[in-house]
Amino acid sequence: MFKRFAVSLAVVTACSLAVRADEPITVEIYCATEHVPAGLKAGNRVDLFKVLGKTVTPAGKVSYTTNGMAQNIEVASVTAVENPKTPEEAVKVELKVTKGLAAAIDKVKKQLVSVTVATSDGQSKTQAVPIPFRLEPTKAQK
Repeated sequence: MFKRFAVSLAVVTACSLAVRADEPITVEIYCATEHVPAGLKAGNRVDLFKVLGKTVTPAGKVSYTTNGMAQNIEVASVTAVENPKTPEEAVKVELKVTKGLAAAIDKVKKQLVSVTVATSDGQSKTQAVPIPFRLEPTKAQK
């Protein structure tokens, strides 16, 4: 009898520890206004992408090359940043994610990419910037 109780207690303890390990934590990212869906608010579900490239056609059409990081993430909060240092830091978004995904996001935040930008005198220069993030509404699952 005592042996069954001990086994049951061990199973319940293991299950409760597994649930705690998957509890969502909040991680914050900064995005350019163009990378945040209009009307995004707390409680919405989004897909998270890292932006690898941007192409602008002569007609002004913009397209992005992205790489998916996670799908169906809950938004904890969305805040517009007053006087951001760069346009890529215009919106602060807090996401509820697992610890593993939070570690992956923090790793991407630390990575830099080389970007060529036009200067005011008509020249171009290359600079290192953090990899931008993009959020898109989660597509309805069928």
